[in-house]
Parts: sequence; structure tokens; C-alpha cells
Amino acid sequence: MTRFDTSSVRSSKSLNPLPLLLGWFTRRRFYVLEGEYIMYLEDREFPCPAGSFVFIPLGVRHGFKVGEVPSRKLNFYFPAAMTGYFDDLAAALGRDDVDDERLVEIARVHSMEVVGPASDRYV
Repeated sequence: MTRFDTSSVRSSKSLNPLPLLLGWFTRRRFYVLEGEYIMYLEDREFPCPAGSFVFIPLGVRHGFKVGEVPSRKLNFYFPAAMTGYFDDLAAALGRDDVDDERLVEIARVHSMEVVGPASDRYV
């Protein structure tokens, strides 16, 4: 039986912009519960209002930004592997001395790669 991780995330525009990521181990799925996200998959942009379901296969560059209103999404990760990433990321972001190099290292340890800054379209 395959285990999976889930999380429910509330987001606001203050989260924007986020870098583009490439996941090598975990397939990601998002279900938008409230508001709207703009998802970036490779070089394409998709508006995702409440009720949208997004699947991100392995090895696809992706990122998102929050739409005009506070939003909430349900995340699914197969196989289970993301809890450690989010724990490490939250700990790092809670420090005053964290830099981009440390955030890139956290992603790498959890089989992800930061493949670029947020697109100019994000802001």
C-alpha cells in the first residue's frame, strides 16, 4: 500500500512570489477549496478557482501564486514524503539568518530542485 501526505494550506498574496520547483520523487495534487491560485506548469499558466484540481507529474517545473483574495487548497503528495520538507522549511523560515542557499539545500535534501526564480508574470 502506498502512503501519502496531505495538508490544507491557507495563503494570501503576501506569499507571492514563489520560486519554480522541480520534484523528482513526489507526485503532487492540489484541490482549490477557496479563492484562486495561478498555477505555473512548465511554461504554461493556469487560473485555478475554487473547485479546480491540479496534477503535477514527476519532473515538471511548477509553481504558483495566490490570486486576488486569500485562498485555501488541499495538497496531496504521493508517495508520502513532504512532511519533512515542510517541517524543515518552517524551521528555516522562522530564523532571521536564513538565506536562499539554505532554502535550496532544504529542497535538495527532499528530492526537489529550485529551478529558477519566480516568473516575472508572478508579480
